Amino acid sequence: MDQLEKAILILIIVSSFSSSSCYSQSDGKCYLLEKFITMHNTATEEAIVQFIKDTYHPEVYKNINLSKHVAFYEHIINDFGQLNTIIYKKVEETSIKLIVHLIKIEESLLNKNIDPANILVVEIDTHVKSPNYLSRGLGALVCSIRNDRQSSN
Repeated sequence: MDQLEKAILILIIVSSFSSSSCYSQSDGKCYLLEKFITMHNTATEEAIVQFIKDTYHPEVYKNINLSKHVAFYEHIINDFGQLNTIIYKKVEETSIKLIVHLIKIEESLLNKNIDPANILVVEIDTHVKSPNYLSRGLGALVCSIRNDRQSSN
């Protein structure tokens, strides 16, 4: 295989992953997912607080116990580790909901048999009137490590 063929193959592979990504700034769900991944991989309390300020609807933000929300995200970060920035699998998408599988950074996107313990299921519910915000606090962004029940999907 010559260099041109290799370059074309790489371009095809990257294009196929890009089509399963969610990086449209005009789509609130994608915006929120990108913010979540950035916060998660930055893994600092400051990044978590900024994520909460940027993504919780102002009416929700003013009524939360910030330390509990920070602790929730710290727990996910510590339990799962760094995330690959590209979506491994899009499970469901509606106008206000997105469910995706994200994988650990050291996993290959080409691997179709990833251990479920290395897949983070992220569910995002956006605010109906303000789609760049989560619809409510912690219940609007749910994360769990994929289990056997979810692996059949």
